[in-house]
Amino acid sequence: MLENYKEQYELWCQKADESTRAELLALQDNENEIKERFYKDLEFGTAGLRGVLGAGSNRMNFYTVRRATQGLAAYILQKGGDAPKRGVAISYDCRHFSEEFAWAAASVLAANGIKAYVYADMQPTPALSFAVRYLKTAAGIMITASHNPAKYNGYKVYGEDGAQMNVADSATVLSFIEKTDIFTGVKQADIQKAQAEGLIQVIDEDVLTPYLQAVTACVQNKALLAESAADLKIVYTPFHGTGYKPVMRALQEVGFTNVYPVLEQAKRDPDFSTVKSPNPEDPAGFAMAIDLAKEKDADVIIGTDPDSDRIGVFCRTADGYAPLNGNQTGVLLMEYVLSQRKNLIPEDYAVSTVVSTKMTEKIAAAYGIQLYLVYTGFKFIAGVIKAHEEHPNGGSYLFGFEESFGYLPGTIGESIKVTGGFLLGLPHTAEYFGQEFFSCGPMWYLLALMVGWILLDVILNIFPEQYVPWAVAGCALLGWGVSLVWEPPFCLIQGAVIVPYLYIGFLAKKKHLLDEPLPPKVFAGLLGASALIAVGALATRTTDCISLAEWSLGPLSIFLDGAAGLLFIRLFMRLSHGHGPIVHFLEAVGRRSLNIFCVHTVEIIAIPWYLMVAKFSAQPVLGMWLQYAIALGSIWLVCELLRARRALIIRFFPARRKSPAVHYTARH
Repeated sequence: MLENYKEQYELWCQKADESTRAELLALQDNENEIKERFYKDLEFGTAGLRGVLGAGSNRMNFYTVRRATQGLAAYILQKGGDAPKRGVAISYDCRHFSEEFAWAAASVLAANGIKAYVYADMQPTPALSFAVRYLKTAAGIMITASHNPAKYNGYKVYGEDGAQMNVADSATVLSFIEKTDIFTGVKQADIQKAQAEGLIQVIDEDVLTPYLQAVTACVQNKALLAESAADLKIVYTPFHGTGYKPVMRALQEVGFTNVYPVLEQAKRDPDFSTVKSPNPEDPAGFAMAIDLAKEKDADVIIGTDPDSDRIGVFCRTADGYAPLNGNQTGVLLMEYVLSQRKNLIPEDYAVSTVVSTKMTEKIAAAYGIQLYLVYTGFKFIAGVIKAHEEHPNGGSYLFGFEESFGYLPGTIGESIKVTGGFLLGLPHTAEYFGQEFFSCGPMWYLLALMVGWILLDVILNIFPEQYVPWAVAGCALLGWGVSLVWEPPFCLIQGAVIVPYLYIGFLAKKKHLLDEPLPPKVFAGLLGASALIAVGALATRTTDCISLAEWSLGPLSIFLDGAAGLLFIRLFMRLSHGHGPIVHFLEAVGRRSLNIFCVHTVEIIAIPWYLMVAKFSAQPVLGMWLQYAIALGSIWLVCELLRARRALIIRFFPARRKSPAVHYTARH
């Protein structure tokens, strides 16, 4: 195109809008500037567009943005299916014309019948990636020039996985762009009309709140955070960019109360007037932050670039504050994230780049996980994650980084996996419909108990009494049988399997089976069942749930465990007829068993009692018993506080006047 740059210049002077034409006519005597602006089209690569703002085919302006969006629209329309309806998410940073370019892109998409979701205000690049996955859009657009100087702006395109579009798809978009005439080949819609028709939708808190929830869910050690967050002093600078509001909000929500923003650099400023370059890789940009850190006696300084996808860190030293380079920050984060994860497996993985420090290989080897090395660019890191999402091997993504100050400690999928694991009632990691979900811990029991009682109530209400035992047995066998060929939500399997246990308890209460002495033969049978369960556990070397296919005794174990349970209930009931501290203790535990269970599931996560065992490494048995004793004591205290809460409130906060008595009628 070098040879016809003058023709292109003349064409733009004829067909461009008035303001663009005026800018170009002012250059008519500047041959070099005209050549620079028109010797080629602004290149659309795997990073999208990036260039100096101004009129011309080799500049960032409304015409080049609209043409690129028309090419993207053609790509989405070619995909067909529901892609146009799923639409495109759009965000933008603080730069000159960023917001205007975002709405121009939305106009082109709407004119092509493609829905556009536009953030109401500037938001970081990670928030755009989140929106793509959260809204399940077909693509995303981020208007930003990242950390480049103020005269630049850019146009990044993201795929449906939330990562920058891969090489192959970018090439397809480019082919459509090249076929599009910059003046006559671009469609545009009226913004207000498109909004009224639902083709353009503004997004704000409806996406930002879940985004920040996903960010705060990346916290690795909540107990440590609760212990130290309030004591840590942080100075933060967003370099006039998008990070100020979301970063401050995220830090505050996880417990950091001493966060001091550099207010001069918190203001939206497209000229970045307080820094030579808004790049966190450049220590010179942190001068104002260092001054504030000295004033506040801060422990650490952090700074993010204008689109907030890069972070720089300064640490306090004996001589002041020293910067960490990208590799140093990366390996510190990587080691910490891995150290906080429990039950790592060889299939778990981290990702770094071929030009990053080789220390990542040592860390990965130390924790026994896989490490993937890719070319520089987060799209390549995301490519590894996407490959594992499409073809799961049982492992989880843990951490990724590149030396140029970019870090990714998890994905949106992490929070989805945790939430889904709870809703599915999973005591372990499992996969459904190609998606991995994480364990919800012991809380699966409550979900299974609810399902079991519902199933038993249904059986008791629809079956004649003589058929109820058969229906109960059939329900349990069905639950066990389904677990052999498929893995439905665990609480459903367990809910079906525990129905016999609940039925035995129902009969025991209804017929007073446990109030009378057991016949010798019945007692011997129950004792034999208990012994057989113990023998089976030793033989198979597993104590896993008896309903699962792994249990070698199959459905027989359901009834064996029920019989053993009946025996222990009977023994405890006989014991309860006596007196003494042990009896009273067991009775109290029984009355509060559900409270203890619920409190304990929280406590074992919030309080690191395991450190008690570590402290007594020379006497592990003593440490273990101390751990149990202190844990049980804390649980007991909570239960007692729950029981006596009203009395304590009245005692410590007596009412100034007597409240009138409230009488409820039968209607209530």
